[in-house]
Amino acid sequence: MVRQKHGRIVFTGSLTGTLGRPGIHGYAASKAALIGFTLSVARELAGVGVRANAVIPGFMPTRMGRAASARARERACSESVFGRHADAGEAARFIVHLAGMEGVSGQVFTLDGRIRRWG
Repeated sequence: MVRQKHGRIVFTGSLTGTLGRPGIHGYAASKAALIGFTLSVARELAGVGVRANAVIPGFMPTRMGRAASARARERACSESVFGRHADAGEAARFIVHLAGMEGVSGQVFTLDGRIRRWG
């Protein structure tokens, strides 16, 4: 990408990286680090035409999501302002759209309707 002076990087994160969750501190730390990495890569490679963003798709009924406890699945729905899980198709369409945007870099997008609480 650097040699081509053009590229798009979209990392996939987790809301756990911004909120933390008991019992999965290693996972939360790795996802928080991914956000910092995204921001650093975006700044470092902007001058050579490479954009980097992160997408937090949200809780989805994927293999990993279905393996979560019923309580965790219910919590994800109740935390969403829409009262539903995220949709993999919507996330995929957003990522394709984001990859085509020339002026967007260093951003973290949360897609599932859960609103982060800061502080």
